[in-house]
Amino acid sequence: MDDARDLEALTARMPRPSGRELLAEVEAARRAAESMPPEPTTLPMPESPYPLGHPLGGTLRFPCPLGCGWHHDVNPGRAAAQERTVLPADPERLEAALTAQAEVRAVMFRAGVETAIAEHFEQAHPGR
Repeated sequence: MDDARDLEALTARMPRPSGRELLAEVEAARRAAESMPPEPTTLPMPESPYPLGHPLGGTLRFPCPLGCGWHHDVNPGRAAAQERTVLPADPERLEAALTAQAEVRAVMFRAGVETAIAEHFEQAHPGR
C-alpha cells in the first residue's frame, strides 16, 4: 500500500503540460504521420462497380494500370465470410486473435490481387 501512495505522491509532483503544449504535441504527431511516405504497392486504386444493394455489392475492381480494359474483381467481405474464424478460449486473448486473423486476411488479399495483376502483365504486357 505504501508503494501506491508513493507513486501517487510522485505523480502529483510531476509537472503537467498546459493545454497549448498538449495541442502542440498532438499537432506535431499528426504532421509526422502525414509526412510519412505511403507504403509502396503495385495495386491500382480499386473501383466499386456495383451499388451496395446489388447482389455483387462490395466487389472491388482493380483495373489494369496500363488501361487496357482488363480488370480483377474480388469481394473481400464474401471471402472473409467463407473463412473459418478461430476464437481462443481465453477472453483476454480474443482481441489479439481477431487482430492477427484480420492481418493474415489483409496479407492474403493483397497477395491475391498482386498475383492476378502480375499474371496479367506476363500474358498481356510482356516485358513491362
